[in-house]
Amino acid sequence: MKSDEKNFGADHPSTAIRYSNLATVLQALGEFERAKELLEKSMKNAEKNFGTYHPSTAVRYSNLATVLRALGDYDGAKELLEKAMNRDEKNFGADHPSTARSYSNLAMVLKDLSDYKRAKELLEKAMKSNMKNFGTDHPTTAVSYSNLALVLRDLGESERAKELLEKAYGICLKRLGSEHPNTKIV
Repeated sequence: MKSDEKNFGADHPSTAIRYSNLATVLQALGEFERAKELLEKSMKNAEKNFGTYHPSTAVRYSNLATVLRALGDYDGAKELLEKAMNRDEKNFGADHPSTARSYSNLAMVLKDLSDYKRAKELLEKAMKSNMKNFGTDHPTTAVSYSNLALVLRDLGESERAKELLEKAYGICLKRLGSEHPNTKIV
């Protein structure tokens, strides 16, 4: 990162990638404030170099939103995830895997904010997209089932939540095995 800053400058796209990569490591280490600083730089860099509607900029919005959520800034995360979702819908369409991921990410922040109805709508969109793109028996689809089940539980739809969790667990067990982290958290 220091080398790219020196050789290319802070505004170069390669430097932004270094910021993002280091932020990912810092995030994994629990250093969220430092990760936030780097992701903010990376986001501003992408906006300057690519514009606010470029897919790379949408990724930067989403990455920063993940850190903001971890820091408890749900409103800030929501704002960035709405931007990312709008860009993904425009750039890729509603059924693209990137858009489904945006729906899911935003939905989980909405869940944190107790907006269960909107979260449910977005998770149903994500689930349908994942079913279309990956099939009904894929680990990515299983994550959709599990996320939707959490919101349904909060909405009092326990029976449907149970069905989806059982489906997600069965897929993870079959596809990933009993020791995989995704199987254990379902």
